[in-house]
Formats: sequence, C-alpha cells, structure tokens
Amino acid sequence: TSTTDVAIFVDTSSNNFLTGNTGTSTDSYGIYLSSSSNNNLTSNIGTSTESSGIYLATSSNNNILTNNTGTSTNGEGIFLDTSSNNNLTGNTAINTAINAYAIILRTSSNNILINNTGTSTGAPGFYLEISSNNNVLMNNTFKGHPAVYILTNSNSNNITNNTLIGNTGFEINGSKGSLYFDLEDMNRLKFFDNTNPGDRQGFRDILVTQPGGVHPYVGQWWPPGHILGYEHTFVHTVADFVNACVRGKSVQP
Repeated sequence: TSTTDVAIFVDTSSNNFLTGNTGTSTDSYGIYLSSSSNNNLTSNIGTSTESSGIYLATSSNNNILTNNTGTSTNGEGIFLDTSSNNNLTGNTAINTAINAYAIILRTSSNNILINNTGTSTGAPGFYLEISSNNNVLMNNTFKGHPAVYILTNSNSNNITNNTLIGNTGFEINGSKGSLYFDLEDMNRLKFFDNTNPGDRQGFRDILVTQPGGVHPYVGQWWPPGHILGYEHTFVHTVADFVNACVRGKSVQP
C-alpha cells in the first residue's frame, strides 16, 4: 500500500510472474508495468483512487494478464498505453469516475481481450483511441455510457460476441466526422460531418431503409420507410453465411 507512489512497479523488467498480489495506491497506480515485456500477471488486485488500477505503458508488450482486478475511483480500471501484443483473459476492470473508462487501449495494437468485464458508472466500459489497430475483443462484457467507444484512426479491430449493458450504442469519432449506432434503434444511423460549416454542424439521422441496393438487405423485405426488427438480423446472418459459402469469400461489413 502506498499513499504517495505506485504500489507495485515493474520497470524495464521481463519474464516475471506476479500472482495473488494486492497493490493499493491513493496517489498513483495500483500496478504499473513500464517498458516491461513477457511478464505473467495472475489473480492480482490493483487499486487506485487517483490513477489507473492496472497500467501498462511505454512498450510493455507480450504480457499475459489473467483473472486480475483493476479498480479506480478517479482513473481507469485497466489501461494499456502504447503497449501491444498483450493477452488479457478473465480480468475485471471497474471505474466509478464520470470522466474515465473501465478498460482503455491507447496507441496499442494486436492485443487480445477475451472474457473480461469492464464496468464504468459514467463513461464507456471500453475505450479504443489513437491508432489502436488489429485488436481482438471476444466474449467480453462491457457496461458504460456508451458501452464501447472507438476514437481517432483505430482500424481493423475485431469486436465479436461481446455483451453490452447500459447504453447499447457504438460511437466512432474521427477528424472528419462521427458515427453513432444504437442497437435499440437499428434502422437509424446518426452521422456528424465535420467538413460542414460550423453554423450547420450537428448529428443528423439517416433512416437506412432505402431499397434498390442503396442500403443492404432492405430490398428483400418491405417498401421504403418500413423498418426491420431484431428477428430479421438472424435471416440476414444465414443469408450472409450461404452467400459466403457460394462465393468462397468471407463476409465484410
């Protein structure tokens, strides 16, 4: 326990095993890896009241984090900052601040996150920003507002079979605009064009129900303006699968 510094600090060190430890800090990080790679962290608890519960930074790569808990009341639960090729499985991240995130990846690529839980009371459960590319998120549970937030040139990420609780939307922001999609309003896409004049900027609604090849799938159902429901998505999934088998190509968004 530390009141002025990092509780557990792994600095420029590799091939260490940390198991069953508890790091608590009231002024810095609970557990902090800096320029440290190929470490294995299992069943540890990192708690902070000012910074991140568990923080990997400055090219802390190829680490394995399993069944750890990162908790913060004023920062992120688990934060990967310029750290890539890490494997996070079965970890729990909790944030109670309104301006921080449960799990955040910043300029961090090729990480694999499976069966983790990220809970935030006033911010996104998972936050991806600044050229965080080729990450895989599978079977995680994210609770927040929104549940998942993707920002600024983060590309080719695979987000599959995750559970989203609370705000059911996805928001993607870039230098030229933003997109927002809500699973509870599946026929509508919100679009913000940052190239418009300042006095005419703002989100506008696009009702994606125009057939004739303008919007996917709609042409097989109803006339323009008639919405599709949750049940129709399962028909589309089967259609995509069959078409992929016939064409020998994978399905793309």
